Amino acid sequence: MITGVLRAFLILLVCSVSLFLKAQDTAMYNVLHYDIHVKVEPNKEYISGFNTILCRVQKTSDVLFFDLVPDMKVNKIVVDSNELLYFRKQNKVIATLKKTVSAGDVIAMKVYFEGKPLKAKLAPWNGGFDWKTDNNNKPWVGLACESKGAAIWLPCLLPLGDRWKCLPKYRVHSNTYPYFQV
Repeated sequence: MITGVLRAFLILLVCSVSLFLKAQDTAMYNVLHYDIHVKVEPNKEYISGFNTILCRVQKTSDVLFFDLVPDMKVNKIVVDSNELLYFRKQNKVIATLKKTVSAGDVIAMKVYFEGKPLKAKLAPWNGGFDWKTDNNNKPWVGLACESKGAAIWLPCLLPLGDRWKCLPKYRVHSNTYPYFQV
């Protein structure tokens, strides 16, 4: 049972972290790479898997955070073979590191997740998963998340803001047009 003093402390902690996140937001670290592994179960309209988020720390901290809608469950978060304690505040997941990390450090945070992702009401204009079957009654799954962001199904850092400028140039290919560089 939580006592009044402990309850007040927990509320203060959540409020402090919330203010901290508003002030720090995405400036705390930059994502270098996502290593995404997802199992899609069309018959259940369910997904599970893990995402290893490789990031460079921008400011000394003992917490990490990422975005994921509350409908999706976080099973565990692992950094340096240590399972981290975490809590959720709306679409943010805040994890406490076992040791403080410094600016310039590169860390890998492995987030295990599962759940029934948001269904698209009018894909691709209204984001989410689109669960259908083709003419042969085989499962067909589509995903549109441009408007709402990938956090509707994937643990990730939103928004990207202006960090896209640091990405290397990529070649884009299509069946109709020759490649062009972005």
